[in-house]
Amino acid sequence: MKWLLILAVTAAAACSTRHDAGPLVNGYQVLAMNPAEVYVAKADGELLLGPTIEKIGISNDVVVVYCGWQERSVNGFAATVGYNIIYTRTGEVVKRLTEQQLREALRQRNTQMPQLDVPQKFLR
Repeated sequence: MKWLLILAVTAAAACSTRHDAGPLVNGYQVLAMNPAEVYVAKADGELLLGPTIEKIGISNDVVVVYCGWQERSVNGFAATVGYNIIYTRTGEVVKRLTEQQLREALRQRNTQMPQLDVPQKFLR
């Protein structure tokens, strides 16, 4: 009986949904479930990009997210790859850009390329 109790407590701890979060701009946020599973979400918690986020940058109301190029799935969420842009004022999300496509898209909207940093920099 003692072993069943220990097993139940261990299973409950393993299934917890604890995560770290940090604000970006206009209600968007970074959510880290663990170091290898990081997402960008809307204010309501809807996951937009991830879970393999390597770098994030902000330029005014634009969020740039680099997710690497490895295609995989984590907990049923297919990994976003490449460079991605979130125009936070409109909610428009542009995915799977190369670096050249990213720079051109930003230039067309008169937005500078932001400094890209690891997601942990944005967490609280």
